[in-house]
Amino acid sequence: MNLAENNDYPFHEDVSPGGFHKRSDIRLAICYILSNVDGPMPGEAIREVFIKDRLANYFEIGQALTDLVKDGNIDREITGNTDYYSANENSRFIARELQTKIMPLTRASIIKYAIYFKTLEQRKKENEVKIEELENGGRNVAFSIKAPNGDTLISVTVYAGDMLQAEEMKNSFLKNPAALYENVLNAFVDNGRI
Repeated sequence: MNLAENNDYPFHEDVSPGGFHKRSDIRLAICYILSNVDGPMPGEAIREVFIKDRLANYFEIGQALTDLVKDGNIDREITGNTDYYSANENSRFIARELQTKIMPLTRASIIKYAIYFKTLEQRKKENEVKIEELENGGRNVAFSIKAPNGDTLISVTVYAGDMLQAEEMKNSFLKNPAALYENVLNAFVDNGRI
């Protein structure tokens, strides 16, 4: 459980005040996050937690994850092309013993974002968005909402003028896929009846 090695790192210029300027603090925060979310968390979601409010440098987060796995402080499982990290006995001990080293507001923020990004990753698995480039430079954005058994509940294709607009549509959909489903159903409802 060595968290003290290589405390200082050179890539902290892009970190906001109140962020993590020591690699040991990043490792502690990762242990805290994984000990407070349910189940494994994708590495990209962990990175997003820190990047959202510029709490740590992207490369230092990756190094901290590598260090924690190497030292046996968190577990890593690879599924497809995705690394999933989870708490183990060591990380829960670290989080419990050292959580007061993280400012309360920062603790609340990283847990809020951890839950948000973990939910977003789950929605990416459960719902499908395909972006198709068109000859005119526009994009067709196809949204599909799946039932737990894999059946398609709804599939909608919308035109976007460019890739930026297509990505905005995709991100908006993934934040709340149920809203698309509800709005499409409501469009077919007459006086409250389908």
